[in-house]
Amino acid sequence: MCPTPHVTYLRRIGLDQVNAVAHELMTDRCGHITSLADVRRHAYSALHQDAMQLSSAQLLELRRQPYGGARYQALADMLGVAPAQFAHPGIEGAFEAYYSTRLNAAPLDDYAQMLVAIASGHALGPWGTAYLLEVMERVQTGRQRIIAGLPAQVRFAHKTGTQLRRQCDFGIVRTGAGAQARALAVAACNRGARTLAGGEAALRAVGAALHASGALSPAPTASMHAQAPASTGPGRAANAAGARALPE
Repeated sequence: MCPTPHVTYLRRIGLDQVNAVAHELMTDRCGHITSLADVRRHAYSALHQDAMQLSSAQLLELRRQPYGGARYQALADMLGVAPAQFAHPGIEGAFEAYYSTRLNAAPLDDYAQMLVAIASGHALGPWGTAYLLEVMERVQTGRQRIIAGLPAQVRFAHKTGTQLRRQCDFGIVRTGAGAQARALAVAACNRGARTLAGGEAALRAVGAALHASGALSPAPTASMHAQAPASTGPGRAANAAGARALPE
């Protein structure tokens, strides 16, 4: 699951440029990135192709409906079709079909590679790197995810991603200063948790495991790359996580 860029930045930069930079920082395994509205259109179009024509106002109205039968029926009413005409018997089937398309998704090790490029200054200049990391450290979502399992003194510059039965957290853990400084890029996703709290608990355990591993210790450590099985974002493997130490 690629964390989808904010609509304001998309309008200023353009999706073509966003995709070009993503492929430059990752690999060709990175799927095409769309707007958040098109994420919903593609997911709902797995039920009926006319969902690709839903307006922003209609998508907002659907969002107000709880997942399940209410949203399923509301979508049918908007499209002027009977639920029996849908390709899947429920909303979950539509999102599973969407996850299989590789849109807005990439392997976890590609995410780690991108994070390393950002933190080491290879993606942006000094000012841009410092600004982006500062913005990522101010992210307020995911307070019960990886950061909740980390020691209080570390800094975590991150971005979360959340969809139906999918929760992700990608970021750079930093601790210490000067010769004692350590940085670790972390990419983790959960698939299939029946509740948001359950998915976040799994990600919190990733943070706790990093802490327990000693990877954040100020003492010199060998370069670490604990990689999950081959996966392409949250639709591929349950509770997958990868961590990569940045070069000193």
